Amino acid sequence: ELHKAELQYSSIFDVIIYHSKNRARLEQKINNPMMYAPDIKTNEQKLNYNEINPQLASLLQNTKPNTFTQIAPGANGEFISFYLKDVKDDRKVTFDSVKSQIINDMMDTKREQILSDYFARLQQNADIIVLRMP
Repeated sequence: ELHKAELQYSSIFDVIIYHSKNRARLEQKINNPMMYAPDIKTNEQKLNYNEINPQLASLLQNTKPNTFTQIAPGANGEFISFYLKDVKDDRKVTFDSVKSQIINDMMDTKREQILSDYFARLQQNADIIVLRMP
């Protein structure tokens, strides 16, 4: 109930996919979108959240509309960047569908807390003897 905003996701991403074999040219295109580059191919698509790779979904979810994603390696030695035009249909998820994600997040938080406590205790109990000053 406290983290409903974190569990919302967009179901459809309206994107333009830019892909090229030359990473430097793709970076130039991202920095100057009006540049004409015949070696950079574009493809406009609507990507459904449930049908794409979870890593890609996370990348698109964390990208603001009307901006480019970071450059990522693609198939056949190409480099890809997505221009996120629009995000549609924010959906709230049910508890049952994200139960495993919530458990993983809680376990990660607990694991970090235990490790930080362990190293704090080690630091307090350490008996450091200085043999020679620099």
